[in-house]
Amino acid sequence: AKHVNKSVIQKILNKTQGKVKIQIGGGIRNLDDIDFWLENLVNRVILGTLALENPNFINKLDKKYCKKIVIGSDVRKGKIASHGWKNQSNVVAVDLINSLSSSVVSSVIYTDISRDGSLQGVSLNQTVNFAKSISHPVIASGGVSSLNDISILAKQFSNGVQGVVIGRALYDKKFTFLDALQKSKEVMI
Repeated sequence: AKHVNKSVIQKILNKTQGKVKIQIGGGIRNLDDIDFWLENLVNRVILGTLALENPNFINKLDKKYCKKIVIGSDVRKGKIASHGWKNQSNVVAVDLINSLSSSVVSSVIYTDISRDGSLQGVSLNQTVNFAKSISHPVIASGGVSSLNDISILAKQFSNGVQGVVIGRALYDKKFTFLDALQKSKEVMI
C-alpha cells in the first residue's frame, strides 16, 4: 500500500513527542511497516487486511509485539471487509478474531460499516454480541452521534466493550471530546 500520509503522520508524531498515545492503521501490510511505526512513537498498530489475508502472520509475532497490535474488524453483515471496505470476504468476523493470539492482540476495533460516518447511533446489539463472542477487548466504532451513545457503550464495559472511536460527531461538533470523556466517567463510577 502507498503511504500517502506518511509525512503528515510523522509531523504529528514529532509534535506530540510521545505525550499522547497514538495508534495508526491503514495500508500496513508487512513487518517492515509495523516496525517502522512502532519505532516512530506509535503505541499500537491497527491491522485489518493483513489479519484477514494472513492470520498466521499475526500469531507468529514474537513477544516484542505483545499488546502492540490492534485488529481492525470492519464488518458488513457479520463478515469481514478489507482493503478500505472495497473487498467483501466470506470470513465470519468472530471466527477470524477468535483465531488470533491474545498475547499479541491488544484489542479489536469493531466497525459496523453500515453505520460508519452516518451519525445514526451505534449498532449496540451487534457490538455487544460481537464483544461477548470474542476473547479480546472491543473498541466500538461507527455511528456515534451523541453523548447518549457514549453512555450506552460505557455501560457495556463488563461485556467487553472497552472503548469507542468517535469521528464525525467531533468534526460536526455534536459534542466535545471532554464532554464524551466526562460522560463515560459518569457511567463508569
